Amino acid sequence: MPWHLRDRELEKKLIEIDCNFAEKLNALCGKLDSNNDFDLYQYIPCLITLNRGSKPIGEIRFTGDDIEHVSDYNPHNWNEESKVRPPKGIRMRVEGHDTSGNYFRTCAIFIEDYWYREDFGRVSGELCIGVERFRPWED
Repeated sequence: MPWHLRDRELEKKLIEIDCNFAEKLNALCGKLDSNNDFDLYQYIPCLITLNRGSKPIGEIRFTGDDIEHVSDYNPHNWNEESKVRPPKGIRMRVEGHDTSGNYFRTCAIFIEDYWYREDFGRVSGELCIGVERFRPWED
């Protein structure tokens, strides 16, 4: 699903409340983005009814500023980390700049919203900070 709330933690909680929330969000954004430029006007109100089972339990309102379009992951090309959500648990070639500004290339795995260095088939536990782009290690 390409449309997500900018606040991913809130999105996860809303999916726990209403398992169809992501589908509802994407359907609504698909209608609102009539010119398919993946940009919603910041003032457009987005109203979604939350259900528990088949029973409506409330409504939640967002604006275009609260929602972003996330590009689909391409396993055959470099993906920009800021635009594409990496798949979890897959060994990736990553490139970027560390906190000191030094360029790096390494092997890493994306787990639970963080990159971890991967050494010889094992996750090292060390965070890999500053990843800018990624692609599968084996392609």
